[in-house]
Amino acid sequence: AMHDVGRFYQNVLKPFLDGVFLADSNQVSNRMARELIHWFLKGVPGIPSGGVIQASEQLAEGLDIEFGKEIEKVTATRVVTTSGSRDCDAVILATDPVTASELLGGSEVRMNGSHTWYFDIVEGEIESNHLRVGGVGPVINSVVISNIAPNYAPSGRSLLVATTLAQGDEIEVRSHLSYLWESDTKNWNLIARYEIPNSVPFHGKGRSLVANAFTEQGIYVAGDWRSTPSQQGALLSGRRAANAVIFDR
Repeated sequence: AMHDVGRFYQNVLKPFLDGVFLADSNQVSNRMARELIHWFLKGVPGIPSGGVIQASEQLAEGLDIEFGKEIEKVTATRVVTTSGSRDCDAVILATDPVTASELLGGSEVRMNGSHTWYFDIVEGEIESNHLRVGGVGPVINSVVISNIAPNYAPSGRSLLVATTLAQGDEIEVRSHLSYLWESDTKNWNLIARYEIPNSVPFHGKGRSLVANAFTEQGIYVAGDWRSTPSQQGALLSGRRAANAVIFDR
């Protein structure tokens, strides 16, 4: 039975987790892995019909937000931008970790990179709406995203997504996808390939699940790098920062 467990981990769970962490999951904190598996089991994975930007738009609704301002400096009670400064009762810095380390002067957080490949294929060629992992090759996961959100592709076509950690060679990617989907990929049209150098923060072994929402400079901090690297973690860290501000008032 233990042999079966090891084989399940190596063939199914590890390839899936590598795609969640965008890194070798053997190097990742097991507490964090258990936390994210818990949320996958508890929830129903899905995507917004208009893309993930809809989550930000809903959070921003009704708020007075200034766009296009570059932040030069932040303190506990002041934000300095390229167009002037603003005094405030509290500052919450909710940025990516690279930007945060520049503004706070802290050490940089290690980031994981990835590449996303988008293929245009004939609608109905693949009917599955499941994520596929495994096999030998550069692809860590793939899904026909328009089988989950139909408006991601025009009528008569489907949009297939694949993720690789390194850039990968297109021939190798097509070969691996052919294995994953048991399909001939030579007629698939590669419509875009994006390199995302700072996809998610790396959460190594021994690190606590949630970092303090308050810094030595008196600035509140939020972001998935302060919690589990995920949208779930980003929302949790934002809630913790907001609660900290309310509590301190």
